[in-house]
Formats: sequence, structure tokens, C-alpha cells
Amino acid sequence: MQKPLTISKRNVYAGVATVLDEHAVSWFLGAEKIEELVKLIGEDRLVYGTDFPYNGWERISKDIEMIKNLDISESAKKKILGENLARILKIM
Repeated sequence: MQKPLTISKRNVYAGVATVLDEHAVSWFLGAEKIEELVKLIGEDRLVYGTDFPYNGWERISKDIEMIKNLDISESAKKKILGENLARILKIM
């Protein structure tokens, strides 16, 4: 596995919400690219949910299912789906 890139700015994170919508052609990433991001920048730097309430519940449900089915560790999935944000906000 490729070692994550070193990020010199410790407060820089990637929000992965609307980038999962295949209809958002200009910024769509999809499952494969999210898996690649985990490898490139690390699971501690990805956060899902930064576009709420912009996206409706159907979109959010679809995104969560997609993240749960990614080919990444269960730990990484939990971090992306809430643990990272809780840590950032110091509510965990």
C-alpha cells in the first residue's frame, strides 16, 4: 500500500459529499477515487457530511451506502462517516 502524502497543514481536510453524486459531472469522483484518496492523503483527512442540508435524505442515504461498500478498512469508513468530524470538533 502506498504511504499517505505528508500534509504540512494539520487542519486541511477533504469534504467528500457532493463529489459522490454522479449527476454532478464537473466534480464527480465516485467510489474508486475516494478509495484512492484514502491511500493518497490518509483516512484521517476525509470527512463526509459537509454539504448538509444541501443534499436531501435520498442522496445522503445513497452516499452512506456507497461509503460502506468501499474497498477500505472498516476503521476508515467509520472515520469518514463521523469519527473524523467528531475529532475535529472535539466532541469525541
